[in-house]
Amino acid sequence: MKKVFSNGPTALIMLFTISMLKSVAYAESLIHTQIERLEQHRKVLIKKLDADKNQEPISCKIRRPKKNAAHELVPKIRKRLTLKGYLGYNAHSGNVNDHIIMDAIKKVQKTNFLDQTGEFDTKTCEALNESVTEDLKLIEINIDRLDKIKDDAKTTKKLIFVNVAQYHLFALKQGTVELEMDIIIGKKSRRTIIGTDYLNTVVVNPTWTIPKQILLEDKLKIFTQDPGYLERKNYVIFDEDRNKVSPDEIDWDDVEENPLAYRFRQNPGENNVLGGFKFLLDNKQAIYMHDTNTKKLFEKTVRAFSSGCIRLKKPESMAEWLLKDYGNIECPVSDDGSNKYPLTCVKKIIGDYQAKKSQKFLKLTEKVPVILGYITYWIGDDGLPYKSNDPYGRDDTLLKLSLDQLVENDKS
Repeated sequence: MKKVFSNGPTALIMLFTISMLKSVAYAESLIHTQIERLEQHRKVLIKKLDADKNQEPISCKIRRPKKNAAHELVPKIRKRLTLKGYLGYNAHSGNVNDHIIMDAIKKVQKTNFLDQTGEFDTKTCEALNESVTEDLKLIEINIDRLDKIKDDAKTTKKLIFVNVAQYHLFALKQGTVELEMDIIIGKKSRRTIIGTDYLNTVVVNPTWTIPKQILLEDKLKIFTQDPGYLERKNYVIFDEDRNKVSPDEIDWDDVEENPLAYRFRQNPGENNVLGGFKFLLDNKQAIYMHDTNTKKLFEKTVRAFSSGCIRLKKPESMAEWLLKDYGNIECPVSDDGSNKYPLTCVKKIIGDYQAKKSQKFLKLTEKVPVILGYITYWIGDDGLPYKSNDPYGRDDTLLKLSLDQLVENDKS
C-alpha cells in the first residue's frame, strides 16, 4: 500500500497504489487508510493534551530570531516544535536559532501552506501556537467528512478526486494515482461547489460566454471604459435574436438594466479565459474544469481566485488521461492493454483539433465520477499533520464546538 495522503501541496486523500485489492472498493479503501491514520494520530495527541495545556503560547509580537543568532524565544520555540512533532525529543538544547531549528520551522510552514522560508514570522508563530485540542477537533471534523464521501469513491475504474481545501486534484485508475496537479478554486464570494459530480465531455479550443454575474460585476465597467477591449480580446456580441452586433450599436446603460439582452462570447485563442481546454460536468450550476490564460497564479500557495470553476495546471494531460480510455476517437486499440488507445495517437488527435483553432466537443464514452471534497486536515506519508488554510471557513463554526460535542456528532 503506497501514498495514503502524500505530503505538502501535492498531498492528500486517495493517493495510494493498492495493487493487491481487486474489489470494487479501490478508492474507498484509500479513504479508510487515511481515516486510520487520523485515528492513530488522535491517540498520539491525546497523550500530549496535558503538556500542551501547561505550555505558555509563544509571543508572536517579539522581534523574530535571526539565523545562527541567540534569541530568548528559541528555547520556547524548540519546546513547542518538539511537542508538535516537528523536532525530535533528543534535539540539542540552547538558545541559538541554528539550521536544526530553521529546518523544523520549514516543516511547520510546509504543513500549514505557508511560504517555506525557515524564518519564525507571525503566521508561523500562530500556526505553531495552535493547540492540541484544536488539532483533535480538526481530526473529528475531517474523519466525518471522509466518512461521508467514502461510498462515492467505490469504483474500479477512473475517478477524479478534487480536494478544494488543498488546491489540488488527483486522477485515479483502479486505485492508482496516474495524474495529479495543482488547481485554482472559486474565491470565497463565488465558491466551488462541494459534492459528487460526473465529467462527460472534453472541449478543445473552447469559447466562453460571459455569465450574467461576471458581466455585471467584473466586465461591464471594463467594456465601457475601454472601447477597444472587446476586439483585442476576441469577443463577439449577439442580440436576443442571435444577430451579431457591433459594440458601437449597444446602449451600455441598457445592458446594465437588462444584461440578458446581449450575449458576449469570447472566441478560442490565446486570450480566451478558458485557455485551450474545458471539461464539462453534469451539475446545473455551470461549474466545470478548464485551462486558464493566467497561469502565473499557480505560483501562489493559496489559490482561490476563480468565479467557482476549477482551473487546472495541466489541462492537456487531463484531456489525454480521459481520452486514452473513454475517447470516442479514431485510434487503433492499444496492444499492451493498459489503456484503450495508445497515448501517441491520443496526443495526435488532440494536436490536430488544436491546430484547427475551432471549438470541438469530444463526448466521453463513459462518464468519470468527480468527487469535490473539502479535507482540511490529513496525515502525510512523513507522519506529519497537514492543515489547509480553510479557504471557505467551513471549519469555523465547527471549531467553536467542544471536542466532546464533535466526538458525539461523529458517532451519530
